[in-house]
Amino acid sequence: MKNSIYTEGHQIFRDSFKKFVAKEITPFVPQWEEARAVPREIWLKMGEQGFLCPWLPETYGGLDLGFEYAVIINEELIRGDGFGVGVPLHSDVATPYLYSYGTNDAKDRWLPGCTTGEVITAVGFTEPNAGSDLAAIRAKAVRDGDSYVINGQKT
Repeated sequence: MKNSIYTEGHQIFRDSFKKFVAKEITPFVPQWEEARAVPREIWLKMGEQGFLCPWLPETYGGLDLGFEYAVIINEELIRGDGFGVGVPLHSDVATPYLYSYGTNDAKDRWLPGCTTGEVITAVGFTEPNAGSDLAAIRAKAVRDGDSYVINGQKT
């Protein structure tokens, strides 16, 4: 049965990323798990191929593609045992915060690196007694002149 959600363009992208995962990620997952680190080089390779934040506008180095491409990336990472690389957190969780809420200066400074792999984003919102319940978080950032003072605990 043909899946009407994906177009031929989606399938070409999927095939390309699937080959990338098979060659550049899956064979190395055990080694990366043992080292508890994913080498920067894999991020740079993904960036070279347009596999990081493909939804970002071309202005920031993205491909201006739809969300379906992020879904394809996540599906193929899962199939290739590479979900732990952290791409979904970077491309689909943390970077969208910067894109949606960052200042123009912050976007200009950081987003191009998000697409190349030179910048790897993450979020830190867990706390003791709160876990990831954002409504229960007690940490505060208070402006102090040109900087912020952050009080609280993170886990």
